[in-house]
Formats: sequence, C-alpha cells, structure tokens
Amino acid sequence: MYDPRQPPLVLNYACASPRRPFPFVEVLLVILIASVLLAIFTPKFKTTDVGWGTRDVALYELDRLATALDAFYEDVGRYPTAGEGLDALYTCPPDLQCWHGPYLERPVANDPWHRPFVYIPDPAGDYRLFSLGRDGLQGTADDIPRPSAEDD
Repeated sequence: MYDPRQPPLVLNYACASPRRPFPFVEVLLVILIASVLLAIFTPKFKTTDVGWGTRDVALYELDRLATALDAFYEDVGRYPTAGEGLDALYTCPPDLQCWHGPYLERPVANDPWHRPFVYIPDPAGDYRLFSLGRDGLQGTADDIPRPSAEDD
C-alpha cells in the first residue's frame, strides 16, 4: 500500500550493475550448435549427382565436341572412325598426316553422369553424338543429342 510518510522510490540507473558481455565459452557454444545444425541440414539441399544444370552441362560439352569434330573434318576430310573415336580430337591417330590438332584443350571428359559420350560415325559421312542421360540407357527419353545448327 501507499504510505505517504515514505520517500518516493527513485530508480538510480547509475548505480545499477553494468551488463556483462557474453563469456567466450558461451559464444563458442552458440557457434558449435549452429555448425552442427548446418552439418545436419545442408546435405539435403546439396545436389551432387543430378541437379538443375546437368542437362545444360551435357549440352555444352556436346556442342564443344561437335565443334572439335567439325574442325577435325576440315583438316582431315573425314570424321574420326569408330576405332579412333573421340580420342582422335586430342591425340593424333597413327598414320594421319593432315591432323593439325589437338582440337580440344584437354582429353574428352565424361558426361555429367560420369559416363562417356556416345560417338557413332555414319558411313554416309556424318555422325551421331549424344549422352545417355541420367538413366544410362540408349534410346530412352532422357538421351541428350548434340545440338544441331537448326537449334541456334
């Protein structure tokens, strides 16, 4: 109850004890908990095998290989044979005098699904070049053919 004889209560903020900063151990504990939570939840959002850009990567590599095959054709007058394969774009096949390669900066890489690109020379003088896609089976809907000039 209110007692008029008592002096009014005055809060003196100057006398209040200053707030102490967080101790070093508490800060480390918060960092540790945040790190554990990130380690648990980050792999769920990370796509390593088949992500949003794997088809685009395959198309880019197919286009790069097609350009190198065209340069090989300009120099040699034919596309590599089935025996020579895509390796003929990086290393000179034996007994080929007019090879002016390498036509690639590095050896032929695999597709984004870690399988080799499929190169099938056509007896008519053209070729088929594609990736088997995610399932790795030829002739399925996810096969990725080389980009053609009509696609540009």
